[in-house]
Amino acid sequence: MGASEQHRESPIEAGLRILVADDDTLAATGIAALLMRSGFEVLGPVGDGHAAIELARAQRPAVCMLDIDMPGVDGLAAARRILDELDIPVIMLSAHSDAEHVNAAAEAGVFGYMVKPSSQNQLRAAISVAMSMHAARRDDRAHALRLQRQIDSRRLIEQAKWKLVSERGISEPAAHTLLQDRARDERRKIEDIARDVLGEQPANDHDRRDRSTVRR
Repeated sequence: MGASEQHRESPIEAGLRILVADDDTLAATGIAALLMRSGFEVLGPVGDGHAAIELARAQRPAVCMLDIDMPGVDGLAAARRILDELDIPVIMLSAHSDAEHVNAAAEAGVFGYMVKPSSQNQLRAAISVAMSMHAARRDDRAHALRLQRQIDSRRLIEQAKWKLVSERGISEPAAHTLLQDRARDERRKIEDIARDVLGEQPANDHDRRDRSTVRR
């Protein structure tokens, strides 16, 4: 089996949709041909950043490959919009290899920078790296969100516990047991019970201390 056949049969890459935007028609069609030869589905090519943004919104490709210099909305501006609004990894295409262009692309937060012309293998490698980096960043964000939710949940439970301690004159372990018992009885999460406790009486409302804060 040849290398190109192995590429087409890859379970990760087969049929991935890649958006191509480049105002150089010859370069764009060449890149599109190489991508299709590797088994990708090509969206476009389109010739400006605005068209790239609109196509990305409509079709949600796996990766966008944008020329850095395009009329109207340039590639960097389009990349920022696509990354911010759609969270799709972007690879910049450019005829420039100078530090100014490379640094500008890095500041835009793109997932790759390729100097044209590029070979089929280079395009495939860049797409693979971009997707891996994007997946890792998404995992990091999800992990950070889970940690923040855990922190928020613990803070909520602590606030509810100490509200019960203050209002009922019970110990902290007893207050925690009350929350746990109600959560078990009602088959709800303890943080939901804590929200009920905190919502039943405002923190500074001293006129309704006789209200029950944990209904059993």
